[in-house]
Amino acid sequence: MKIVNDFFNKLCGELDKTYFPEVKYYRDNENTTKIHYTAELFNNGCLTYPELIKRISKATKDTKENIHKIVSKYIENFDGYVYKPTTLDELRKKAEKAYEKNGQQGVYSLAKKHSDFIVGWGHCKACDCESPAIAEKECLVCGQPVDLK
Repeated sequence: MKIVNDFFNKLCGELDKTYFPEVKYYRDNENTTKIHYTAELFNNGCLTYPELIKRISKATKDTKENIHKIVSKYIENFDGYVYKPTTLDELRKKAEKAYEKNGQQGVYSLAKKHSDFIVGWGHCKACDCESPAIAEKECLVCGQPVDLK
């Protein structure tokens, strides 16, 4: 993957103008600080592209697809790499496999990796345990409703 010259400044400048136009200095806002730090890590080769998108998406509270559109303007050549974010249906399938392999602990580990899908944690009556909830407050383990805390 090849990035444009001055990737960090160009990306951060656009993200700051788009999502935080009222912030004068990036250190004055926790989310702009996170965005700048994340962009710096990626720029220095310390983060993968999906992790860059995930972190910026979380800090801006926008979708991964929208963030990808912005960031991809500053990538000269993806060198065959195709960005394909995990969908909710794919996450459900991964959770099923994780549960079969490692039980609830496997699902909990998966929930940590895909925290952007988690809307909260609560008690699932079907599982009779504390479970991560996705989408419309459904249990990631079994798909049943979760009573969020």
